[in-house]
Amino acid sequence: MVVMQAGEQVVCRIKRHPFGIISSYFVGGLVVVALAAAAMFLVPRAADQVGDSQQFQSIAYLVLGLVALATAGILGIMTNVYWKNEWIVTDDSLTQLNQISLFASQSSQLSMENIEDVTVDQNGMIQQMFGFGTLHVETAGEHSKFAFDYCPTPTKYARMILEAREAFMSRERR
Repeated sequence: MVVMQAGEQVVCRIKRHPFGIISSYFVGGLVVVALAAAAMFLVPRAADQVGDSQQFQSIAYLVLGLVALATAGILGIMTNVYWKNEWIVTDDSLTQLNQISLFASQSSQLSMENIEDVTVDQNGMIQQMFGFGTLHVETAGEHSKFAFDYCPTPTKYARMILEAREAFMSRERR
């Protein structure tokens, strides 16, 4: 839900930093490595202990393959959900698009007039080194605080939002 007025211009679109999805890929990689190790070492040894070892190995490899496919599918869904989260800043409003799950999303929009404060949190060495953090926009409304985790170069985007708000307020004063 991005509702734009006639003549409204997009200032910027903010997508998440890639670092946020890396931990999911790391865990998925560990699962695949564990499955490969099981296929190489555990299945042949366990098959030696079973009467019909050929059938046991076939079933074990099938199960391990299905778990690997399920892991890849889950990672694909997580990637899709992760990259659909964004903020769209225009010269008139800020729209927050949150993809909560594969089939659930939420959008919130606020006027530049309602923005009271823009804050950046970059905690820790990792966030400083890789240039990401959390961007907060506070309002006086019902949804009083918008937060965007894994925001790339959050200071740059905070400045852009504040500049868009200042330009909006000067136009409104005229």
